[in-house]
Amino acid sequence: MPSRRPRVLLGLTGSVACVKAEELVRALQSWADVRCCATPAALHFLPPGATALAGAQLFLDAHEWAAWRGRGDPVLHISLRRWADLLLIAPLSANSLAKLAGGQADGLLLCVARAWDWRGGRPVLVAPAMNTEMWEHPLTAQARRRRRARARAHAHIAPRGAGLARRRHRAAGQQAVRAPPPAVQPLTRHSLMCGDVGLGAMAEVATMSSAAREALAASARAGSAAAEEEAAGADVELNAAWAQGAAPRTD
Repeated sequence: MPSRRPRVLLGLTGSVACVKAEELVRALQSWADVRCCATPAALHFLPPGATALAGAQLFLDAHEWAAWRGRGDPVLHISLRRWADLLLIAPLSANSLAKLAGGQADGLLLCVARAWDWRGGRPVLVAPAMNTEMWEHPLTAQARRRRRARARAHAHIAPRGAGLARRRHRAAGQQAVRAPPPAVQPLTRHSLMCGDVGLGAMAEVATMSSAAREALAASARAGSAAAEEEAAGADVELNAAWAQGAAPRTD
């Protein structure tokens, strides 16, 4: 990793587990710079009118539309991708899991995920959070298999304990890369917000923060001078977009 602090983009989707967002941000901020990106459904579980979470900038779908006038203007989901070293989607709802597995990109967060730099070795972690029946539903298992299959289409995961050895990408002309690490799994058994007891609760904050830190250490992504310059440019673009706010343009 470069000598600067790691950069984590925290994605929030429509699960009641979003009530832990600020706690998770603070845990990540103990070792990384953090920005947040929330889906419209996630906003129902965040403080009304929030523009930041524990001091971390919060980006919404409306920021993307407000920041772009025409050709040559920054594209927000690309700027977020260029800035971040790791994408952590926590919580990942059943709906967003299905969309992610299907390759949909109908909002800012899913556009970031779809445009993610898989070949560059930047890790992605997801922390599912949903009711037990939703987690154990056959369609959820299908979505999880599809998500893993899509990851394997880009790279092969080195076996656990195999160190940092990389495997050659099978597609002709592609660089050897490392696939995103496995998802942060739900707790084995927990009392859910709805009162049910069972699988489906989001992983503990400390678990997610540690997993993100370990994933970055394993990826050992050393940014080139060009990549760092690009990330610095993205930082400027993101600060400008966030300062402008998410209100639609009227001009």
